[in-house]
Amino acid sequence: MNSPQNRAELLEMTGRADEAHQFIAEQNAEIERREAIIKNNKERNERERQQAERLATKSGFALTSLSVLYREPAEDVAYLWDNTLIKGGLSILVAKPKAGKSTLARNLAMAIANGQQSFLGRSITASGSVVYLALEEMRSEVKKHFQRMGAPENLPIFIHTGSAPQQAIEELRKAIIESKAVFAIVDPLQRLVRIKDLNDYASVSLALEPLTKIARDTGCHILLIHHANKGLSRDGGDSILGSTAIFGSMDCALIMKRDEAYRTIESMQRYGVDMPRTVLNFDIATGLTSSGGSMEDAEAAGCGNVIVELLSDQEMTEKEMKESITDHKGGIVSKSLRLLCKNGKINRQGLGKKGSPFTYSLACENAGDSGDIYRLIPTIPTIPNINNSFNNDIMPGIPVPLNTINSNPQHFVPNQLDNVPLNNPPYDPIDDIPPDDDPLETWEKEYGITIGNDPNERHIGHRPEAN
Repeated sequence: MNSPQNRAELLEMTGRADEAHQFIAEQNAEIERREAIIKNNKERNERERQQAERLATKSGFALTSLSVLYREPAEDVAYLWDNTLIKGGLSILVAKPKAGKSTLARNLAMAIANGQQSFLGRSITASGSVVYLALEEMRSEVKKHFQRMGAPENLPIFIHTGSAPQQAIEELRKAIIESKAVFAIVDPLQRLVRIKDLNDYASVSLALEPLTKIARDTGCHILLIHHANKGLSRDGGDSILGSTAIFGSMDCALIMKRDEAYRTIESMQRYGVDMPRTVLNFDIATGLTSSGGSMEDAEAAGCGNVIVELLSDQEMTEKEMKESITDHKGGIVSKSLRLLCKNGKINRQGLGKKGSPFTYSLACENAGDSGDIYRLIPTIPTIPNINNSFNNDIMPGIPVPLNTINSNPQHFVPNQLDNVPLNNPPYDPIDDIPPDDDPLETWEKEYGITIGNDPNERHIGHRPEAN
């Protein structure tokens, strides 16, 4: 009953014909006005399109006005490897020789072809056929690697080994289209494009443009394997061998490094999120590559081992450790200390202020199942009682639960971790006695241990006999 037609009929039925005719006229005028607006918009869009075509004809560029561009539907960036490789993108994997570039690339190829859930901690968001151009690898080695990784023979990976054909870039386009590939690897770049001077910006740009166009037209991501500068300590895009045009043409640059301790990878993204420097684990037996966590965490773990070794026979402050550890930055030393404390590997004492800085020492854990934490006290002379039997409450060199002694934590003996039999104290009682008139009394005072009331009954250096 609320439509314009129903309202007009209602007005006529109630004898208000004039109002009905006026209402119908108003509605028709509104319809004509809206149709005129739509027509004008269409005509304006057509004029803008024709104008853009004329400009494109004159300049060779497909120019679009801002108003037309704004009305185009939004395009979301689609990823092949989440936040790293986009569909229809161009990327480069760079490292010095023998760093594992080809090994990593084949791992990524298998992950995408196999629809693996993730790779190096980032999701594989699309799967499909892969084209792999191994332009300097031995065919037998490529075969062996895929076999070691456990790649099934029906996996959609299409491999070319040997030199590139004439018109190599156009042949790559055909191979991608015929195989319906979502991912293609060119290993290495220079064997495909054959650029005479990699440092010539103009030549490099012209050589890479067709590859970008193939990727955009087919929706296949193309990964180029390339070398890093030799002998030059450069980071990021500056580490790429050749002109900066290489880095500038890429949607993603993956930078691998190898040193005596680690192999790492990091990324710089035009789209997505940069991958922080990540440790790579290479399994020699299977040929598989996995993430070993962030480089920062790996360095903290390595530094932690150094700290534990330093504290094996002494207590140290954080400042002293930073001065002693030269292979790691101060921030890594601090992070390692916090992690070791959190995990109960070391103890921290002191107030953390001037005059009472934090000092660190190793924590000794009981080898049993109770989980009790023990501290070892220096060996003290065994004191026989009146009937010539030994006091079993506290024996030399035996781990003592914390709740049984009021020990001074500054007197841990962190390198004595084993439960020692009663007949084999780990210290020589005579050598361990401080040069004092009444050393046992001194030890009682320091450790809060009552040994005996009569100094004459103390037999320094006496040990229990083995049974």
